[in-house]
Amino acid sequence: MDTETRALVEQARAGSKAAFGSIVDRFKGRALAIAAALVGGDEAEDAAQEAFIHAYRALSTLREVESFPAWLHGLVMNAARDRLRRRRRERARLGDLLSRGTIDRRREGIAVRGDLESVVEALLDELEPEQRAALALRLYDERSYREIAESLATSEASVRGLLYRGMKRLRERLAPVLKAAP
Repeated sequence: MDTETRALVEQARAGSKAAFGSIVDRFKGRALAIAAALVGGDEAEDAAQEAFIHAYRALSTLREVESFPAWLHGLVMNAARDRLRRRRRERARLGDLLSRGTIDRRREGIAVRGDLESVVEALLDELEPEQRAALALRLYDERSYREIAESLATSEASVRGLLYRGMKRLRERLAPVLKAAP
């Protein structure tokens, strides 16, 4: 961590809102990239914002100023995971209501897409958050292993493993869907 960031974190811990605003400006891009990799672009800003709010409120609990980037990374990951869990619960409830015929799909404006894109999106949601993040960064953002490792605060070897296992799981889950397609 550079000395300027260190100073900003120390000032923010002392109560400076302006310093925390500067921290947000510095780390916003990375937080959005991590959140987007996990939850997609639609909810990434909300997850990142939740993480920054949590960081502001809990900054006094940060033991080592130098660990701020990793600490914030963890907060972003947790906020994104929480959003994924909420999304899965909502989809499960909606699926249950649809299967019981409780909701008229057209009247409620619920579009049930049967295209491959929505299937892949649903399958990505089933992956472990780290696998989803690594795949999203590689496939959608075309990031290198090194860049993914930096974004996820892990090693390149771990990134290779995450990508391998994530792609393997996607292939396994997509095979029956592709066979059934006309």
